Amino acid sequence: MPTLPYELNETIIDILANSDDPKLSSTKACALVCHDFHHICRRHLFSSVALCHTGPSEPPPGVTTKATVSKLVKLLRLSPDIGDYIRHLSYSASIKDSTNPELLRTFQKISRLEFLSISHGYYPTWTWPGIDSPLRPALLHLLQLPTLISLDVYRFTNFYLSDLVICTNLERFYFKRLDIDDHAIENLPQRPSQLRKIAIGDGSTRGIMKICEARCADGAPFIDFNKITHLLAKTFYHDIEAHRALFSRCRQLTSVSFSAVGFIRGPRTNFTEFGFFEMVSPSMQTLKSLSVQTDYDHDLGNIDPFNGLCLQLDKMRHRNIIETISVQITTRTRFHGTWAEFDAVLTQSGWPKLQCVSLTLMIHRAHRAEAEELKDEYENSLQVHFPKLSSGNNPIFKFTAQLARP
Repeated sequence: MPTLPYELNETIIDILANSDDPKLSSTKACALVCHDFHHICRRHLFSSVALCHTGPSEPPPGVTTKATVSKLVKLLRLSPDIGDYIRHLSYSASIKDSTNPELLRTFQKISRLEFLSISHGYYPTWTWPGIDSPLRPALLHLLQLPTLISLDVYRFTNFYLSDLVICTNLERFYFKRLDIDDHAIENLPQRPSQLRKIAIGDGSTRGIMKICEARCADGAPFIDFNKITHLLAKTFYHDIEAHRALFSRCRQLTSVSFSAVGFIRGPRTNFTEFGFFEMVSPSMQTLKSLSVQTDYDHDLGNIDPFNGLCLQLDKMRHRNIIETISVQITTRTRFHGTWAEFDAVLTQSGWPKLQCVSLTLMIHRAHRAEAEELKDEYENSLQVHFPKLSSGNNPIFKFTAQLARP
């Protein structure tokens, strides 16, 4: 019986894995065919690993393998070459990991990691592994890998900014509920020279302010904010002053994603009151992609489904080179306000480069039948709510109503 060359089998399985469902069901079945197929499929099956201590057997979205610490330790002890396949590692740390020498040796076998997410999933927050922590050598090994380009850090205190320096090719840094060591924001050795993208979760006021204040030994800011091109920020009203400080330093942004979900429950109720235009204006001559998320709840007295965003967009007219604008609104109630302002502001002059506008409604309803009815209602009234946007192709208008996950 004729057989295909090994290289051709590799190509076929690569194509299969890239077009497979998120659980890689077909790739897993293919791995059972023969030894050669199993070896090729492992590259995909272990490319993304979520590492935890307990939890459901199904991996979360975007993760090909979910493993407990003990399972990963055993797996890499028996097949150390799998460490070369892991590109994404999501690690939920536990204090007891510091006394697990097997886990530390396991991390040393990971050699080509590109994306690292490390979190402490339990309250209160946990101190970042410092000089005296037995976990630190293994963590430094992962951070120093030349392949690492993205780092996510959640729920830690006393984070060492200097640890970013050893990430020689780090392009993206995401942090959430992170506090930084007070003694580690001055006389830093050098900048993380490749950093281009910063992403911030909620509850990050102290972390943001300390990053803004951090200085190298020569007095220069630790982060070269003029090199930051992508900024993603999720904030609540109590974080807004810190976000203003960060946005004011970033003057070459090409992409901004700003989530203000939950603002309607705070003292600053809309984009106008906290001055969204003023926040992004330093990058108005470089900004090409703008994405905004907000929420609407008529029961709280809100009558503007866009929470003041339209007025801020109007201020951007004739001052921008924006190519794409995306807006997502999360709602639990029917809209009782007007859509006309959004339709008008984006079809007036003053958007010389604008190519695409998208609006997504995320519908949260306790009863699915009610949510389906609301979804159909909005989709069937597209031309009524957005007569100008829906009737032309400049810009292209994409409208979607979706049911949020329960």
